[in-house]
Amino acid sequence: MDEINKLTKRKQILLCIGFILLLGLGGAMFYGVTNNGEDTNRMIPVEEKIETGVERLATADEPIVKIDQSAEYEWYLTRMEQGQGYEHLKKLISGKGWTFVEQEGAGYFFEKDGKKLIVTTEMWTRKYVLVKIPVLVNE
Repeated sequence: MDEINKLTKRKQILLCIGFILLLGLGGAMFYGVTNNGEDTNRMIPVEEKIETGVERLATADEPIVKIDQSAEYEWYLTRMEQGQGYEHLKKLISGKGWTFVEQEGAGYFFEKDGKKLIVTTEMWTRKYVLVKIPVLVNE
């Protein structure tokens, strides 16, 4: 009976350790799949960069300013000015050779040489719009 209890306790301990390891490994894999080790899919850059962008827009003649960049995206900030923020976005992308196709919700669709580009926007405040552009725009 003592041997059975020892074996059962050993199995319980091993099972518990295995479960903990499995949880840790699963969490690490989930973090790696969803974040790829960094926040490349974030819509909003760090707040300090947005604040710097607001200051640049207030002091510069530029209607739209680049505030951040990753390996996959560039982020811009523009003033809304009664819908003009979206016109600034279209002008910026069109200036790189892309043709505006349509807008669907917060997404703006462009085409160039058979390639498609989707630019997403998000209202930061009533006055400012964040723009997320794939780096494909520069090709």
